[in-house]
Amino acid sequence: MSIKGVLLPVSDRDDITQIADFAFALAGHHKAEVQGVFPQRSVWTDDWLDNWGLPEREIEELELQAKQNVREAERRAQNVFEDHAKRHEKVNAKFISTFDMSTKSLLDYAIYADITVLGNMTNPGGKYWQFLVNRMLAQSTRPVMVAPPRPAPKDLGNRVVIAWKQNQEASRAVAAAMPLIERAGHVVIVSVGGNEDRNSIDFLKNYVSLHAKSVETAILDPTGQETGHLLIEKTAEKSGSILVMGAFSHRRWREQVFGGVTDYVMQNTDVPVLMMH
Repeated sequence: MSIKGVLLPVSDRDDITQIADFAFALAGHHKAEVQGVFPQRSVWTDDWLDNWGLPEREIEELELQAKQNVREAERRAQNVFEDHAKRHEKVNAKFISTFDMSTKSLLDYAIYADITVLGNMTNPGGKYWQFLVNRMLAQSTRPVMVAPPRPAPKDLGNRVVIAWKQNQEASRAVAAAMPLIERAGHVVIVSVGGNEDRNSIDFLKNYVSLHAKSVETAILDPTGQETGHLLIEKTAEKSGSILVMGAFSHRRWREQVFGGVTDYVMQNTDVPVLMMH
């Protein structure tokens, strides 16, 4: 298993420097290619224009202007991506134009990449990243890496922390993270509160040990603290660590109403997090 394609959504408005640097650092460690893409919606084919009762010529002019606006936005995004690529000349990079394929979304492009790198809510353009993260986690079949608002360390990926709970989401996250696990110098399997079946933790340790150089387990005492906070804190103990966790183990509407570990981590993490639903 390996990471060879890293998808990087590019904003034409917000500063993505730290997220781009992270994507290129991740790709560099795995000898992968960074693929830049400008997520967009088909803003010129919407039928709502007809509801204005405007003359057909005026509607055509509005559609043409909308197309031009999207084209200009994509050009700005491509320039941004190419500027970042120049700073990382040792990493292969290419920009995928989406202008003539406006019916496709980021979800479609993620299918053809091994992992998609996104920012979290504390990065510039937090709402932009929040929308993309929520969409990807809820609907994509591919893993998402949420980059923190800090420079990527040189020893990125040297340690992997697995937030373990015996459910489908966590299991998928471990499978998706296997290229990271195999490359890491050390892996820590974490359970919060000791509620997880010890046999489950031991089974996972035996499985991960087949792929990793060094594996240990840790049970964290919540002591009234947020589970997400404990996971971030444990991951941040050593430089270069990446947190691996399942996303939205409850129904998404319940997570939004009552809060959840996924939302807490997305809003507060200062360590990189691989997530999978």
